Amino acid sequence: MSGRAGLIATATVTCLSLWSGSLALAANPRLSLPSFEQLQRLATDSVNITIGPVGLGIASWALGQSEDSKDRETREVLQGLKSIYIRSFTFAADHQYSTADVDAIRSQLSAPGWNALAQIHQHGDQAENVDIYVSTEHERVNGLVLVASAPRELTIVHIVGSVDPAKLAMLGGHLGLPVQLGLPALPM
Repeated sequence: MSGRAGLIATATVTCLSLWSGSLALAANPRLSLPSFEQLQRLATDSVNITIGPVGLGIASWALGQSEDSKDRETREVLQGLKSIYIRSFTFAADHQYSTADVDAIRSQLSAPGWNALAQIHQHGDQAENVDIYVSTEHERVNGLVLVASAPRELTIVHIVGSVDPAKLAMLGGHLGLPVQLGLPALPM
């Protein structure tokens, strides 16, 4: 997305102003993601990453063997996570995915317990949109979702577990994940 960095930066500022500290309880931080098989066939580039408890456990163990303090910090972040899902698609032409694909995710985020941190929506044929939501339980973040869409791109990042969104960029650097949200620190 050409303006994605700018939109995410704007989302960060918006998040800081929207954060209230007292959030509703979430019944289930795990979303049901569509298979997106049709989008993988249409996309010129696609990313389909699912890291569950076993993969996160292995990564946490491996980082625990390191002497590097950054690896230990990353391990602490991983220990609170249950799963990471990343789906990202780039297309050669505009509007190759249905708005129903995005609406299927956004409709789940309207359920009780999901709280919008930022919603940046543009209008028109070249609109770029970003939605950032958190799920909480007992005022602790237990899920985070980013949905970024543009005419030729769609990206969904879904993280389940106890997570400090401000520390997610650390995961991207150490695990090679495209998770660079730059969100404000939230209560853990």
